[in-house]
Amino acid sequence: KTLNMAWACVMPEELSVVPRGLVCLANLHTRHHPVHRSIWELLDKERPNAPLRYRLVDIDEQYPHSKAKRATYEWYVPKGILKTNWMHKHLHLVPSLIVIFFELDWNDPLFKDKQNDLKNKIDMVRTNLDGRTATISVVLLQNKNSFPTV
Repeated sequence: KTLNMAWACVMPEELSVVPRGLVCLANLHTRHHPVHRSIWELLDKERPNAPLRYRLVDIDEQYPHSKAKRATYEWYVPKGILKTNWMHKHLHLVPSLIVIFFELDWNDPLFKDKQNDLKNKIDMVRTNLDGRTATISVVLLQNKNSFPTV
């Protein structure tokens, strides 16, 4: 009886492509705001050698939970062995950077309320990252040419 080892020759997709960092874009409402759609279309253009990959997410996106780190791994897994889903998780689910887009005009009568709303959104993203070390960036979008008044 012979063993069928054909499965051992199949290279997982994650190991056959050049890894690209995942950037999640949050709070872009591409269906309702033409400016948001333009931003997404600009970033979503396929660039074969681009080191980054972009994904639209909701502001309340849930990211995979970070597992508690062990003091020692000697007994746990032989060195150099990755779990089967590790590459997929870190290439497609866990971002390196989360960019929060937020419309905020300096002269808006509700400036303080919107500022608090932005702070709450940032806190929500931090909480949903669950201790992961992704960087959070904020892009402020203005509808008017306005400057802060002193």
